[in-house]
Amino acid sequence: MIVDQFGNPAQSRRFNRSAGNSIDRPWVPTKLDDIGNLITEYERRTLVAVSRLLVENWAPAKAIVRQIPMYSVGNAWKPTFETKDADSKMEAETIIREQFCRMADIKGRSFAATLKHLSRMRLRDGDVYYLLTETRSGFPAVQIIPGHRIGQRDRGETHVAKGKYRGKRIEEGVISDRWGRVVAYRLLGATEKDDTEISSASLKHVSKSDYPEGSRGYPDLAHGLNDGRDALQAHEWERLKMLAVSAHTLIEHNETGAANSDPRNHFEDDGSTKLASGNAGEIETGTVHGGIYKTVRAGSGYKLEALEHKTPGETWESYQNRLARKLGAGVPWPLSFYWEANGPGGGVAERRDIMQARKTVEEEQTVLAPHARTIIGYAFKKLVKLGRVEDSPDWWRWSFSMPPKLTVDDGRVSKAMLEMWRAGVVSDEDLLDEMGKDHDEFYRNKFRRAVVKEQLFEEAQEGEGVELDSRYKGMFTPNDTPDDEDSTDD
Repeated sequence: MIVDQFGNPAQSRRFNRSAGNSIDRPWVPTKLDDIGNLITEYERRTLVAVSRLLVENWAPAKAIVRQIPMYSVGNAWKPTFETKDADSKMEAETIIREQFCRMADIKGRSFAATLKHLSRMRLRDGDVYYLLTETRSGFPAVQIIPGHRIGQRDRGETHVAKGKYRGKRIEEGVISDRWGRVVAYRLLGATEKDDTEISSASLKHVSKSDYPEGSRGYPDLAHGLNDGRDALQAHEWERLKMLAVSAHTLIEHNETGAANSDPRNHFEDDGSTKLASGNAGEIETGTVHGGIYKTVRAGSGYKLEALEHKTPGETWESYQNRLARKLGAGVPWPLSFYWEANGPGGGVAERRDIMQARKTVEEEQTVLAPHARTIIGYAFKKLVKLGRVEDSPDWWRWSFSMPPKLTVDDGRVSKAMLEMWRAGVVSDEDLLDEMGKDHDEFYRNKFRRAVVKEQLFEEAQEGEGVELDSRYKGMFTPNDTPDDEDSTDD
C-alpha cells in the first residue's frame, strides 16, 4: 500500500471524508471528553464576559436577547389553578394573581417581569439562578442571582472540604452527590468568609444546554461571539475612516503646489490654524469651515476637486450582514426579526421565518414553564402558612396563559380559526389560546359584564317606563332576531 508523509493511505477509502486530516486544512485534535473538561471554567467565564459585551454594544446581539423573552413571556403567564374544587380554584387564583404576581421579585417586579429577566439572562450568560425566599413579614418572594455569583474561589477544589456538604463533589460552584444529582450551590460573597452553600431546594438553576453532562450552561450566542467582535472592530475602523474622509473638503490643484498668495483667491477661512505648510512643490494643508483642504502641484492648469465618499461600500455591508446572519442562525432566530426586515424570498421566506420564530419561542416557554410552576407552587404554600389561602392537595397543579402566537397574517389566521370553530374542529379554548387570553378570566369577565348589562337594562326600563327590545343589550351576530312569542308553527 502506498502511504503519504503522515502514514495515511495515499488514496483515502474513508466513507466520511471529514474524518481524515490533510495539509489542505488545519489539523483538528480528536479529543472526546465531557464538556466540563473541554471548556474550562476560565473559558466559560470568558464566553460569558464577551457575550455581555456584545449584548450591550452590538445591536443584533441585543435584539435577539430582548426579542425572544418579549415574544415568549409578554404580558401573559397568568397562573391558573388546575383543581376540581371550584371554590378553592377561585380563592387561590385571586390571591396569587392579585397579591403575589404583582410583586413576585424581592425588588417588587411582577411575575411576568421576573420571567423576562430569567429568560434574558439565560440567553446572554447561558444560565441564571433564583432563590425562593421571603420578606421580613414572611411574604413569598423570588431573588434573581446572576450566574457569575455561583462558583468557587479555588479552581483546583474538586470536593467540599467542610460544612454540611463535606465530601460532596463540586464543579464551578455546583455541588452534587456521587450519583451526579445536584444538592446545593455555592453562592460567592464579597469575601471568602461570606460564601454560602445553599440547598438546591431553595436555589434553582435555569439553563438550557446541549450537553446534559455539564454542570453549567453556555451563552446562546457563543457560536457567534468572534463574529460579533470582528463586526464591532470593523465598524470602529470604518467609522474612523469615514471621519478622516469626511474631514476633507476640497483639493486645490495648481502649478506651484502652494496656496495662491493673491488674497482674492483665498478660501474663506474660519480662523483656525493650518495643520501643515510646505514649500512650493509640496502638499500644503489648510482648513475651511472646520474641514481640510489641500493644495497640490498639478504641473499645468488649475482646478478644485471635491473628495468623493465611496465607503463603506457594498462589500463591507455584505460582510456585516453575513456576520449578523450567522449570529441568528445558531440561536436560531430569523434575520428578518432583528436586522433585515425585507430579506430575499418573498412570502415563502416570511412564512418560514415566522414558523422558525414560533418554534424558538415555544422552546423558550418550555424552559420557563417548570420554573414558573415551582415559583407559583412555592408562593401558594407560603400564603397557606400565612393563612391567606386554604391548602389544597393540588397545590402544585398550575398552568399559565401564553402570549399571542406569531402569525404571518393575523386577519387571515383569525378568519381561518373562526371557520374551524364554526365547523367544530376547534373549541373556544383553542381560539383563546391563539389570542393569548386566559380562559377563566375571559369567561368571568364576559359573564360578569352580561350581568351588569342585564341590571342596567332593567334599571333603564323601570326608570323611564319604556319596554325596550332585548337586542339593545347586545347581539352576538348582526342577524340575531327577537323571539316572537305569538308566532305558531304552521
